Amino acid sequence: MIYCVILRYGKSSGAGAGEKLAELPEWYLNDPIVEACLRLIASGPRSKREQYGAVLVSRTGEVVSLARNMKVYTHEPWRRQAYANHSEGMAIFAAVMLGYDVADFTIFVSGFLADGQPFIRHSDHAPRFSCLSCAKVFLEYTVSVAVPTENGWVSLSPDQAMTTAVCFSNQAKEMAGKKKNSQGRRLESLMLSPGVCQAL
Repeated sequence: MIYCVILRYGKSSGAGAGEKLAELPEWYLNDPIVEACLRLIASGPRSKREQYGAVLVSRTGEVVSLARNMKVYTHEPWRRQAYANHSEGMAIFAAVMLGYDVADFTIFVSGFLADGQPFIRHSDHAPRFSCLSCAKVFLEYTVSVAVPTENGWVSLSPDQAMTTAVCFSNQAKEMAGKKKNSQGRRLESLMLSPGVCQAL
């Protein structure tokens, strides 16, 4: 079933920028939590953006709630992260609305990146979480997060999720700044080139 969803929705392998795998690990194709996440995604509208599903599991191993990232309207009762809720936040907010004390629960997240590749961390890369908005929710509710890697699920504490998310955010800003500066220098060189001003 998992492989069918991947073929329908995304591409057959991959693990993010610089982390692509030759093939999907066996555990991933047989994991019930991965299947739950991907089924949720497949039930929603197809998108070229990143799509994730999340499963919130209690301290005793009970599945408490499932969610996918979705747009949330102001008239709806959900707590909002922004114009849309991420799957992790949605699953936690749903459990809280149902009366659960989610402290020390674990949120498992899986899905597809923007290029259609399944989200799986490479074993050579240190486990990290990249969403600052969700990391804040984890800290608020004391929820750990588990991300899929080549060798199985790896859990990060709320503090670890926040630390790695801040690091990722800073790196993204740095890269965006370099790209902007590079584009600015290129435009400046074009403007100074003979004949360019006349052409413009």
